[in-house]
Amino acid sequence: MKTLKFLFICFCINLSFSQVGIGTTNPDASSMLDIESTTSGLLIPRMTESDRLAIASPAEGLMIYQTNFSSGFWFYDGSSWNQLTFGASGEFQSIGGIVQNTTNIGSDDFVFGSTTLSGSGSRFFFDKSKGAFRAGQALGSEWDDINVGNNSTALGSGNTASGDGSFAFGQFAIASGSGSVSFSGSNAAGSQSLAGINSATSGTFAIALQGGNATEESSISIGPNSSSEAQEGIAIGSSSTVSASATNGLALGSSNSVTAANGTAIGYNNTASGDGSFAFGQFAIAG
Repeated sequence: MKTLKFLFICFCINLSFSQVGIGTTNPDASSMLDIESTTSGLLIPRMTESDRLAIASPAEGLMIYQTNFSSGFWFYDGSSWNQLTFGASGEFQSIGGIVQNTTNIGSDDFVFGSTTLSGSGSRFFFDKSKGAFRAGQALGSEWDDINVGNNSTALGSGNTASGDGSFAFGQFAIASGSGSVSFSGSNAAGSQSLAGINSATSGTFAIALQGGNATEESSISIGPNSSSEAQEGIAIGSSSTVSASATNGLALGSSNSVTAANGTAIGYNNTASGDGSFAFGQFAIAG
């Protein structure tokens, strides 16, 4: 029994001053572990990106093989994870025919022309956390986080797309309604509304173009100084108006006015003031 203990102690001492060989009886003197094989390889831990990022307090030099997204060997340098690359280097690489960032792929924002997404200046960026895209020029706070809606897009100069799924383009456009579209100096505040060329909408599904103002649900206003303030009211033409009480009213032409439900005024400077009334031609009044 004493002999066995002595041999075991000698074996442990020998290991402490020697190299370990697997598949070889003559491990290299410069290595702690020498593996030789012509039929098998070394397999290190394999995991997904989320598994890698979930490792608590990774040690400097820790290595894994990532199986999804930017698959390959990754190591921790003491402050961040880095992918081992071959034949190329840098934050962006072509992998599988797709140019992509190689670190923090699940959370990194993307910006050209600046070091930040917010503030004034010309740049191009994709906000990963919000799925939002911007290209052009911010003149102030239009592209600050508070003014960037989820899945929104703003293109051009001085445009704000703060509504979720909104789209602002041209110059000085504001799309604050959910799913709204605004261009060329317009303000689309209504959900699913469209405002273009110095126009404004505040009603859901409203449309305003060429200087119009549509304030109620499904209202339409097209033309300089035109206004539709009634649900499903339509005002088309310069200075034509459909008042708030004129549900389903239609003012078509120039300077026409509809003030009662289901009223219609077509032509020039006509007024339909009675329910279901119809005025057409010039200077006609239907009460």
